[in-house]
Amino acid sequence: MSTNAKTWAFFVALLGLALIVGLAAGSEASESSALSVENAAPTGAKVLFTWLSENAASVRTQTSDFSAIGEGTKTLVITAPMVRPIEQAEVDALERFVKAGGTLIYLRPRQPTGGSLDHWLKVHRAGVPTLTDGDTFKDPAGATATVTQPGGLMHGLKSLRISGERLITVDDAVPVTEPPALWFKALGQGEVWVASGPDLAENGRLDLLDNARFWRNVAARGAVAFDEFHHHEGPATPLTVNLIASGLQLVLVALIFVWARAARFGPARPTPQKLHRSSLEYVRAMGSLISNAKVDGEVIEQLRADLKRVAHEELGLSTSVATAEWVTEVARQTELPAHVVGAAFTQSGVLAVGQAAARVELALRGGRPG
Repeated sequence: MSTNAKTWAFFVALLGLALIVGLAAGSEASESSALSVENAAPTGAKVLFTWLSENAASVRTQTSDFSAIGEGTKTLVITAPMVRPIEQAEVDALERFVKAGGTLIYLRPRQPTGGSLDHWLKVHRAGVPTLTDGDTFKDPAGATATVTQPGGLMHGLKSLRISGERLITVDDAVPVTEPPALWFKALGQGEVWVASGPDLAENGRLDLLDNARFWRNVAARGAVAFDEFHHHEGPATPLTVNLIASGLQLVLVALIFVWARAARFGPARPTPQKLHRSSLEYVRAMGSLISNAKVDGEVIEQLRADLKRVAHEELGLSTSVATAEWVTEVARQTELPAHVVGAAFTQSGVLAVGQAAARVELALRGGRPG
């Protein structure tokens, strides 16, 4: 496998791992914050459910939608549903349940999504309570709600411990605490109790103030059902033929991509070699360029002048010496034949003069005569 293919495979693996971790983290976060009777975290309701069971209360879970509330259920507790929405048909069933003499306790989620249940009960958001220590320092982010209507489920209660989150108002209902964290509404032969949050049922607040006594009063009315149906996702949708075909096409395209990036379509080709131009070819090209520019005479004179300047620098010969004497002296001191030295002054072409001058200049600068 080539380096590029390995790099692509590495990043694809990282992406898959990140996706798996993200899904797992998201699932864990959702479970830890749900007011489910299966959740033992401080924000869960497992402690309440277990405590009622161990105290001989009749408790059960509602694992289906509200169109089929368990027979014999006296109180239905909706514990801050966030995963699955409550449909309008379920709201109609709840209304029939309450009017027939049932008790509905709706613990509204802290991040409500609105929906049919809020619309039916006419629930609106209100202000926030003042944080208070009360009789305990176990709940620094909470507030104390004083019971103002000690009837019904509030019999024998003085105060409840709630969170410092936003409160609610409920039309056509009576607040039973101050600040108004819990509301009561009579409907037919039954009752509806609406709390501004899931605080009363949370594991972390059950032993504070009169929260546990409230649930003892609830259990005294008979069988209590805790909604679990809306805390879990629905069954996975079965794969359709089109979805399977699309998945197979995606896998095929991915395999072709990896194969194309990982293997060559034939033997490796030899590395192309770069051929460099020879110096002589470069000189000829320059000579042709100069010839076409009609500056041959000027270039030749400059080459001869530069050659005399080099002889002046290396041998001390004056640049004003006659050409014949200059050739004789340079030939003597460089041991070059006189005709070779004189070629720089007798030739007429730029290329010939340049070659002869270069040969003499090499001898003048101490090079070996060629």
